[in-house]
Amino acid sequence: TPASSFADITSLYEDRFGYLWIGTMGQGIFRMNIQSGRFEKLTGDSSLNRASILSIACQQDILWIAGLEGVSKYRILKGENDHASLEVIDEEETDRFGKNYIYTIFITSIKI
Repeated sequence: TPASSFADITSLYEDRFGYLWIGTMGQGIFRMNIQSGRFEKLTGDSSLNRASILSIACQQDILWIAGLEGVSKYRILKGENDHASLEVIDEEETDRFGKNYIYTIFITSIKI
């Protein structure tokens, strides 16, 4: 197997559909069907293609991804099947975090 087919895995997250989200260093994000072992690289947002992912968190179908490029928020489309995709949502909200390194995401609900 060529060396280019390997990826440094930096984060893992299992979603409510039983898929494993795999963050990598410099190669973006992948999603694996835990039952079949089938996986694919998520594309659609060019900023994810070569991103370095440090943390993944999810609430229902909202996926938060953090890394060396800052924080991004996505809606998971077709999450129940092997061909899911991501749709960028609320860019204005995620832009306020800037393009800082974010090491960990923790989702909570706080009422003010």
